[in-house]
Amino acid sequence: MNIEKIFKANNLDECFEYLENGYSIISGGTDIVVKLNEGHIEDAKLLDIRSVNELKGITQTDDEITIGAGCTFTEVIELSELFPKNVQGFIKSLKLVGSPQIRNAGTIGGNICNGSPAADSIPPLIALSAKLIIHSKTKSREIKIDDFFLGKGRVALEKGEILKSIVFSIPKKGTLNFYKYSFRNALSITLGSIACLVDVDKNVIKDIIIASGGFSAYCQREFEMEDLFKGLSLDEAYDQLEAADDIVQNRIAMFDSEFKTMKQVTLSGALMHVLKG
Repeated sequence: MNIEKIFKANNLDECFEYLENGYSIISGGTDIVVKLNEGHIEDAKLLDIRSVNELKGITQTDDEITIGAGCTFTEVIELSELFPKNVQGFIKSLKLVGSPQIRNAGTIGGNICNGSPAADSIPPLIALSAKLIIHSKTKSREIKIDDFFLGKGRVALEKGEILKSIVFSIPKKGTLNFYKYSFRNALSITLGSIACLVDVDKNVIKDIIIASGGFSAYCQREFEMEDLFKGLSLDEAYDQLEAADDIVQNRIAMFDSEFKTMKQVTLSGALMHVLKG
């Protein structure tokens, strides 16, 4: 590990100045420190953004919730009362992130920008149709979270840009549910996860949004899977579980050995869990 320089930013203007000069962001450090130790980053110039207040805070209105990208998992969990009951699946996903130490240090923005195929917070945010608010020195823009991921570890963040916040509308109907595959619950690395925003009325699935993590090169929305279930009764939906599993297994088959473990996973139990809540 070789850190050439490190600068602690106090505001966004300082962030923009150093990002333009080739610095890499470090906040909780739970991802970048691993990359440094493994030699994937050399002669690193690091920009510490933990003191940037513009990246902090959670606000809730009647219609939407905004989360600062610099909020740690623990900070969000501690303000879970701001999140309505029907989106508590998002809070559940954060409680299952790593260990208490990781949750205390790791940030929502870091979890997103790292672009991991199995990031815990991302599938629920995709299911909630979240938007990412991105700033640079000269402009701001927003992008749908499911358009942000370009490949394993690659995201649509340009030079000089920083993720400022995550925004999603509070669903008027439906409930967000979350299921995580792992070896030993919260303390293990995530193998995969499923998030589902489902509106069930009189035992019929009126609407559904499904997102997955760990079953591809990046977290993604499962449009084909949604089409299997929409309009069916729950009993009819359970009959489609094998077809849903085939969708992800056919995709995994195209990838190399890093998905070997996931080839042994079936979705039946997870989907039953997120469909019925």
